[in-house]
Amino acid sequence: MTMKSEHIANYWKTSSTYGEAYNLQVLSEEEAKRLFNKKAFGNEGKCPRKLTSLRDKIVKECDGLPFLIEKVGAIFSTTDKWIELYQNFQINPVSPEWSKDNLLFSGYHEMPYHLKPCFLYLCMFPKSCKFKRTRVVRLWIAEGFVEAKDHSTLEEAAEEYLNELVERGMLHLLKSDETGRNRTLILPCMRQHVMFQKLADLSFCQVLTQNRLSTNNQCRRLSIHKDAPNTVIASSVRSILSFVQLEKFPIAWSSPFQEAEFRLKVLDLQNAKFVDVPRVVGKLHNLRYLSIRNTKVNKLPETIGGLWNLQTLDLKNTDVKELPIGINRLHKLRHLLVCHYNEDEKMVPVKIPEGVFSNFKDLQKLAFVDGSLYLPKEDPQKEELQEENSQKEDGSSKLIVGLVPGLDKLTRLRRLAIVNMKKENIKTLCKALENMKQLRSLSVRMLSDEDVLDLSHIKSPPEFLERLYLIGPLKQKQLPIWIHKLKHLVRLLLKNSGFESDPLEKLKVMQELLVLELDNAYDGKVLDFGYKGLRKLQVLRIRRLTNLRTVKAGKNALLQLRLAVHRDCPTLKYISLPSQINEVIQEFKPSKSPKQRVN
Repeated sequence: MTMKSEHIANYWKTSSTYGEAYNLQVLSEEEAKRLFNKKAFGNEGKCPRKLTSLRDKIVKECDGLPFLIEKVGAIFSTTDKWIELYQNFQINPVSPEWSKDNLLFSGYHEMPYHLKPCFLYLCMFPKSCKFKRTRVVRLWIAEGFVEAKDHSTLEEAAEEYLNELVERGMLHLLKSDETGRNRTLILPCMRQHVMFQKLADLSFCQVLTQNRLSTNNQCRRLSIHKDAPNTVIASSVRSILSFVQLEKFPIAWSSPFQEAEFRLKVLDLQNAKFVDVPRVVGKLHNLRYLSIRNTKVNKLPETIGGLWNLQTLDLKNTDVKELPIGINRLHKLRHLLVCHYNEDEKMVPVKIPEGVFSNFKDLQKLAFVDGSLYLPKEDPQKEELQEENSQKEDGSSKLIVGLVPGLDKLTRLRRLAIVNMKKENIKTLCKALENMKQLRSLSVRMLSDEDVLDLSHIKSPPEFLERLYLIGPLKQKQLPIWIHKLKHLVRLLLKNSGFESDPLEKLKVMQELLVLELDNAYDGKVLDFGYKGLRKLQVLRIRRLTNLRTVKAGKNALLQLRLAVHRDCPTLKYISLPSQINEVIQEFKPSKSPKQRVN
């Protein structure tokens, strides 16, 4: 029995005596061709030479999905006029030949109501465009497609929507992280081609692929696949997503559009070429999502404070070094992404104005913020005075040494990444962390090796913490005593920690840990996982453990390990790991004169 829904398959498995569910994986290019040949040309599966090129093009558009390849192959088996049939699909994908049995529409029509706008939204992306889970989740929330249920957040509900689309076979998962979480996805080309017509029929979106005089005055969304600065954007547009390097900010394209600019909800302008954000952006009072990621923008206008409904501000990989004081009026902000890398590939965090965090009651994600300097609190109404008095001779703003106040107000925070921390500010940070009961991910990077990361001030760590990244020397060269309380921890990175005794003595009891990374963290000679330590660990990475000679584990330890990597460990000679993970052992061999034993 073949079905598209993983949920139904699992139900059938549990209700059947002999049932077993197999999750069909995406086929390789050769496997996809063989399956298509079998369906299109019968059991012999031989493709005529004259059709090979067209066959390859059709198979490529199926993106390796077995169900789609099977159905499309069956359609081509009914005719010998392949070229006409394929060309007909390119021109009219809803023609009778292709709409037979609702071939490509079936999955859409079978969706529950709440998933349909989410799926249509993904059809706005260019063909073969890979998209990140986090980006899609924030866009859906900004559009108002997501409804949180029970005690879940909007972000958790949106991720459930995304997982359901994957389970239904509507999306193809390209990459997941080491803990199994979806990260990168793609929409099958053939399915997306069919849905383009649906986008237009519903006035859901207009895809801009060429320079036009004007956009459709009924469509509510605009997806830009080609820069068209002379196009007049209709006042009906509520969302603009750009997939090209725009030369200038869209709301400056045409004056008719500016009359309705206050209705905009989404501006996703990644990878644009413009360097300035116009002051008029402050009039976009209904804007919920603003992304200028991967641009050369170096400053935000003070008028940014007019974006009262903004939920996501994405400034990642821009040249913005300071946030304007007006940002403290963005009371609905949920995601603040601010950092870039300099020429030496070192992270440069953004300076935050004093008093800002007191207004961010709904903030879910804050990454990355400077922990050693912040901007003074000033009156946003006195802009001229601010520009005159708060600038140094080199043009930068005056800064205050210390940790920006108000972190303890961010009680709903789920991810915090803070860099350049100094030891005198750690106690304040620890106090704030105890208030962050919903925190799932924490990253702390110290300013220098002289600044000790003393986490002993935390008495009650965030209960649901899943990811912990500690970069810097730890107090007394030991893990904090509360580490064993983190029952949900799945990923741990320790860097420059300075351990003299084996850190696994405390870590090997953490049976939920999936990923462990040790980078210049341990000066000892032996890493011992014990008889049955870290049984669920899947990924182990060790780097720059210059004195390490031995890695060993008992026969009941590391049973699920699938990736083990070491780098810059020149003295590592002896490895003793369980025989059940022999494939991992082969990859983990020392580079020189290995002595190896399998338990």
